[in-house]
Amino acid sequence: MTRPNHWLAYALIASAAHAQSSRGSEWTTHSGDPQRTAWQKNETRIGKERIGEFRLLWKLKLDNQTRALHSLTAPLIVNALYRDLAVVAGTGDTIYVLDADLGRLLWKKHFDYQSATPQDQNPTWLCPGGLVATPVVTPVAAFVRGGRGGTVRTPRSIYAVSSDGNLHQLSLTDGENLGPPVRFMPPNGKPYSLNLVDNTIYAITGHRCGGNPNAAYAIDLSSTDKKVSSFPSGGGLWGIAGPAIGTDGTLYGETGDGLADPAKGLFGTSVLALTPKELKLKDYYTPTNAEWLTKRDLDLNVTPVIIPYKGRDLVAGATGKEGRLFLLDSKSLGGEDHRKPLLRRAVRRQGHLGKPGQLGRREGHALDPRAPMGSAASRLQVPCRQWR
Repeated sequence: MTRPNHWLAYALIASAAHAQSSRGSEWTTHSGDPQRTAWQKNETRIGKERIGEFRLLWKLKLDNQTRALHSLTAPLIVNALYRDLAVVAGTGDTIYVLDADLGRLLWKKHFDYQSATPQDQNPTWLCPGGLVATPVVTPVAAFVRGGRGGTVRTPRSIYAVSSDGNLHQLSLTDGENLGPPVRFMPPNGKPYSLNLVDNTIYAITGHRCGGNPNAAYAIDLSSTDKKVSSFPSGGGLWGIAGPAIGTDGTLYGETGDGLADPAKGLFGTSVLALTPKELKLKDYYTPTNAEWLTKRDLDLNVTPVIIPYKGRDLVAGATGKEGRLFLLDSKSLGGEDHRKPLLRRAVRRQGHLGKPGQLGRREGHALDPRAPMGSAASRLQVPCRQWR
C-alpha cells in the first residue's frame, strides 16, 4: 500500500498579474465559506485558456506523522504579515503555517495528547486518529477603539481540534496559545472540517471512531463556560467539508448508513437541519428509498451546499454512491412527510464522493433561479467518480 507523503506542493499562475494582485482574497475555511459553495468570487485570472501558464513554484517537506491513509489537510490561504499564508494541519497533531509566496515554514505548533482515555495507536483507513479536521481561521476583524482614542485590530486566530478532542485557539502570526484548550468532543474520534459562524465552532463526526457515537457538535465561544452542544445522528456525518451552515445559522449535514426511525431519534441515510448553537432538531429529509440505499451501502456521504434564493436557502445534496442529486427547500426539507424533495435527479450511473460542485452550464442548460423547480433548465453540476 502506498503511504501518503508529507510533501506540500503549491501551484500558481506565473504571470505579472499575480505579482501585482492585491491580497484581498482569502480561503479561511474548507470550501471557502460556511455555506460550502467552493466559489472564489474574486478570482478573475484562472481559466481553461490559461492552464498552460501553470507551473510548480515550490514544494516543501513537513515532519508530519502519517496515520494510515491520512497525512495533511488541504491548505487554507489567508493574508497576514504582508504576505499570503498557508495554514495546514497534520495527522501528527501539528499545525503548520507557511509563507505561501516563498514556500518557507514560518511556525509550527504540536499539541500534546491530554486525555484520560489512551490515544489510539492502531490507525486504520476509516479511523486514522490524529488531527484530521481541517482548521478554520477567523475572518479579518474590524478595527476597534483602543487607548487614547486610537484603534487596534483584534488578533486573528486559528481554531483546530486535536486527537484528544480539545479545541485550540492559536495566534495566526506566531502560533502562541490565545487561551487554554477546551474540551469539545470525545478523544480518538473522526471530526471533519470545522465551520465558524457567529462566534460558534461547528463540527461533525463519523464512523464511530474511538467507540464514540456519530454526532454534530457546537461550541459557543461567546459563552463564559464555552458551552458545548451535541446532537447524536445515528448514521455517520462524514461529508469531508464538515457541516454546512445556512444564512440563518442552521446546520445542515447528511448521514450515512443507518436506521431511519425519527421516533427513536435515529436519522440514518437522511439530511438533518439543526438549530444554531444548541443543535436542536429543526427538520429532516429521508429519501423514499432510504432502506434500499442502506442495504446496499449506497448511503448519503457528502457535505451539502447552501444556495440563498429569494429569502430562503436551497440545500443541494447528493445520494453520493447512488449517483443522484437532490434539491431541498430549507423552509420544509421534505414536505409534510419529510420525503419529498424539490428536485431529485440521476447524475450518472456511477456514484461520486465529495460534495455538489459549483453551479454552471452544461450542454446548453443552466441552473436558472427563474426556472420552475424540477424543470429541465434547473440543473446543478457535480464532480463524479466512477466506481469499479
